[in-house]
Amino acid sequence: MMSQKLISAQRFILKLYKKTILSTAVFFTKIFQDLLMVIKVRKIILILAFFFPLMAVSTPYGNPLQKKIVKKGKMFIIKLPANPTTGYGWTVRKSPHQVIYLGKHYVQSPECKKGIVGCSGIEILRFNAIEAGKGELQLQYVRPWDLPYLKAGVKLWMSS
Repeated sequence: MMSQKLISAQRFILKLYKKTILSTAVFFTKIFQDLLMVIKVRKIILILAFFFPLMAVSTPYGNPLQKKIVKKGKMFIIKLPANPTTGYGWTVRKSPHQVIYLGKHYVQSPECKKGIVGCSGIEILRFNAIEAGKGELQLQYVRPWDLPYLKAGVKLWMSS
């Protein structure tokens, strides 16, 4: 009788031990999976944190500093890529005193169908060189309600 109770107690302890090991294994497996998920999320965040600034700083027009020689009294234009449907547009940030800003207009890309919203194109800014000299024209690609986004600089030589 005593040995049967001992055997059944041993079986009970063995079952309890197996359940404990199994539940412990499941518990640690879940913790390990959660840890892997956290690591994956952190890797994704790290990758995004690295590449996002590169996307934000990249210039869509290649070389951000162009050089231009213009004649005194002559109008000249600067063409830059733009997409006004995003709210962004090119604006004059700094202009040498020898240059007058005449205005700008937008030309939609020929690949876009007429009237399609979200299509990019070119913003054409017009200036007039009123004196001979040298200076730097700084432009910014901004939305009127935001801080500056992209900048473009143009070194100008106005000859007589």
